[in-house]
Amino acid sequence: MHPSDVLCFAQRILNPFRGAMHTVRMQWADAVTTDGRNWTLYVRGERFYDDLQEPDNNNISVPDIKFGTWSREQGFERAPIRLPTFDPIVRHEGERLLAAVQQCAEQIPFPYQDHHELWLLHHASGRPLALLASHCDHQPAEAPPLLRWTPGQAAIAFDPSLQRLRERVTALAGKAPAAAWFDRRNQRLPQQQLDTQAMADFERELRSLHQWLAPCELLLRMDDASRSATEQLARRHALRLVELLALYPKVIEQELITAAQVEVRMRKANATAAGSGEEEYDMSPFYLEL
Repeated sequence: MHPSDVLCFAQRILNPFRGAMHTVRMQWADAVTTDGRNWTLYVRGERFYDDLQEPDNNNISVPDIKFGTWSREQGFERAPIRLPTFDPIVRHEGERLLAAVQQCAEQIPFPYQDHHELWLLHHASGRPLALLASHCDHQPAEAPPLLRWTPGQAAIAFDPSLQRLRERVTALAGKAPAAAWFDRRNQRLPQQQLDTQAMADFERELRSLHQWLAPCELLLRMDDASRSATEQLARRHALRLVELLALYPKVIEQELITAAQVEVRMRKANATAAGSGEEEYDMSPFYLEL
C-alpha cells in the first residue's frame, strides 16, 4: 500500500450479525466506526518494528496503539500517551489519518468489501448452511475457534424459540462440523446468513430472526419494497435502529424513522432522570491495542 493511499470500506460483524465496521485505512493507520459518527483511530503496531517491511504481513501480530477518538460533534480527543518513545511516530501517522477521516466521513456508508465468506457446511450435502465469518481481500482468512452458528444471546432472550433454530443448524452441521471459504463475487451462496431451504419447517423461527436482525439488515443493499418492509420491522427495535441509522444507504419510511428517533430521545431522557445510563457496546473486535 502506498503511503498516500486511502482505502475506505465496510465489513459485517458476524456470528451473530450485529452491525458493520466501517474503516478508513492508510499504510500504517486505521480508523473505525460502528455507528457512522464516532471514530476510533489506531496506528498499526507494525510501524514500530524495523524488521517488518510489509504492513500486511499476516504471519505476525503486534498490538496497535490508540491515537484517539473523533466525531464532528465532539471533535478530536487524544488518547493517553503510553509509549513516549514512539509518540512522534504515533502523532505523525495519527494526524495524517485524522485528516483522511475528516475528509472521508461524509462518504459513509462505504462499500462492503468482505466478499470472502466462511460458511458452516451441511454434513450430508456439503452445501453452505450458515454464515460464520467474512474478510476482505487484504485481510487474512481467520476461522473462529468454534465452528458454530448462533443468533446471539440477545436474540434468544428476545425470542427463546431461536434456541431451537440454533440447535437445528448444529444438528445439520453434524458431530464433526466443517466449514469452507467462498468468494461471493464468483460463487452462488444463500442471500441471507442461513440456507433457508434446509430449514423449511422452521418458518416461524426464521421470521422471528428476520425481525430481530432488521436493524442490521438495513445496513445492506436491497430493493425499495424489501427496505420498506424491513424498516417497519426494525421500528420495533428503536434503540438499535437509531444507533445504526447513519450507516443505512437509504431510508424509505422517513416518518417511521423519525418516530423511532423521538422514542429514543424520550427513553434516554427518562433513563437519565432515573439515574441509569444506556447500555454500552464494545463494537471494535478487530483490534488488539496498547
